[in-house]
Amino acid sequence: MKVAFYPEALNENPYLDLIRKALDGQNVEFIKVNQVFRDVKTFKSVTAVHFNWYENISERKRFKAFTEFLWKCSVLLALRISGKRIVWTMHNKQVHDSVFNGYNKLITWLFIRLSAVIVIHSKLSSQLLIDQYGKRITKKIHHIPHPHYINVYGKTVPELRKAEAMPLRLLFLGAVRPYKNIELLIDVIQNLGDNVSFTVAGKPLNVNYGKAITDRCTHLQTVELRLDFIEDEDIPQLMGSHDLLVLPYDINSSLNSGSVILAASYGRSVICPEIGTILDFEDQSCLLTYQYSDPNDHFDKLTQAILKAIVLKREQSDVFVEWGKALYDDVRRNHDEGLISARLHDVYSGKTQGAKVDDFVKLD
Repeated sequence: MKVAFYPEALNENPYLDLIRKALDGQNVEFIKVNQVFRDVKTFKSVTAVHFNWYENISERKRFKAFTEFLWKCSVLLALRISGKRIVWTMHNKQVHDSVFNGYNKLITWLFIRLSAVIVIHSKLSSQLLIDQYGKRITKKIHHIPHPHYINVYGKTVPELRKAEAMPLRLLFLGAVRPYKNIELLIDVIQNLGDNVSFTVAGKPLNVNYGKAITDRCTHLQTVELRLDFIEDEDIPQLMGSHDLLVLPYDINSSLNSGSVILAASYGRSVICPEIGTILDFEDQSCLLTYQYSDPNDHFDKLTQAILKAIVLKREQSDVFVEWGKALYDDVRRNHDEGLISARLHDVYSGKTQGAKVDDFVKLD
């Protein structure tokens, strides 16, 4: 079975490699989307075309963005007219930090109309789709867990993580981008004094954004900045030397989080808003989560969550080690490569029967 895949790879993120790896030994060959139209033989041999983040318009100038939009729409329409099986993974509520949000929304609407299957990584995604597009869309929805990252960056041994004395050690790990609210997090940290130490580890969106983050931390001795690409071999050490990951996402766009799965894969819990990935964990008591309504409320709720973490560690120094073990067991069971492989193979081959509304949400 031949499947066209978009994009071919992600810089600094092994997500797509893990998805493809799950199908090793399943007689599935992956090719680039632009190879589908290379010749008649290749075109006929393609069973399905799987899109990830295709709705994102990468160009920042208006004319180039419009050209990219037209090309992407043309590709989708050509595939649908030719009868190819279109598979789209819904990663976010909407595109992060978008310049041309109208184009993104139109391409998303095309996926809703033209795709044979909509893959979701969290059950909250189904509720959002049904609320916006109606119950009939349910037959297209197929839940396939986000792959875990156990041993991807080095061996994971969560039971060897050792609790350390105060302060509470917090870590942000990942691409440093505006929708992740790093500035707000830094403002919260500076009010907590020596009770908390905080590390930001990841490459900024651009030089100017990196400078803005650096300038904000000039006089903060409790904040360490590692604003650069973090090598794979450094990730386990970073995880092991901090108590919790803190991920204050913008809930207007955020739905799933590979960083949350990464944290659990290396025996770490998180402080995070109640996005889809968070709500799928079996034991919510092993997470510090919150909801917020606006930036001021976000500041207050994030502050309260960190203050709660300080109290918890002070009362029981190894509490977050125990939480991390439970979350590690959760992703090992529920984000297993074998489960992902079976469900993806069915999606590509057309063996899926479609979901029922009650599989995901209870509707009045």
